[in-house]
Amino acid sequence: MGIKSGADMNDYGRQIELLLVKRNISKAAFADKIGITVQQLHAILRGKSMSTVTTLETMAEILKVPTDVLLQDIDKRFLLYAIDDYLNLIDRSRAQKSLEYFLSILEEEKKDE
Repeated sequence: MGIKSGADMNDYGRQIELLLVKRNISKAAFADKIGITVQQLHAILRGKSMSTVTTLETMAEILKVPTDVLLQDIDKRFLLYAIDDYLNLIDRSRAQKSLEYFLSILEEEKKDE
């Protein structure tokens, strides 16, 4: 399981758009805050262009979410590692058990494909 192909990159844009609505941030204001043009933002949201890591981190910071939340629809592992990070802050042994469990589920899915 790797990063999905271009059609699914729109999920990344939809995730960002959903968070913009929830945070009541306009696309123009968001583009300005992250230092890109509105046209560049639209290209990112439509899956026509990829953001840089720096832009991704800035977007996540402005939207007040971990970068994994923005990437979760591209590859399931992003969300798993985000969960692991959160659990690690609470209880390391629980985090390790949960991560191993989730990874075993992904391996089972991989075998079924």
